Amino acid sequence: MFLMKIVRLVLSIASILAFFVIFVQSCGFDPTNERGAAYGLAVGVLFFIAGVVGSVMRKKKNLGVIAGVLYIIAAILGFVYMDLQTYLKAWAIAALVLGVFFLVSSLLMKKELVYGEKPKFNKK
Repeated sequence: MFLMKIVRLVLSIASILAFFVIFVQSCGFDPTNERGAAYGLAVGVLFFIAGVVGSVMRKKKNLGVIAGVLYIIAAILGFVYMDLQTYLKAWAIAALVLGVFFLVSSLLMKKELVYGEKPKFNKK
């Protein structure tokens, strides 16, 4: 289960970096489409916040749930407004996958961790 901890950290860092890609995409494609750019920036900001929360979730179970919910909100926002910007569909799918992963991994965690303790997951 140590691998799950590393995967969560890597995905969190990747989503923080994805914020910058979404930012450039939403500002660069069509400057006359302000609504599409605003929703693209909102999806990017949700990616950034969820990535920061997800990167510190190693010790707290509820922070993983919060990160998962933020990713799900970003996915819903991306799916609703994907007709304004075409790239939002890809980011919405990525946010949905990340949201489900973070929710499942945090719900499988047995308890809150004490500093220096390795995470343990429920085995079914």
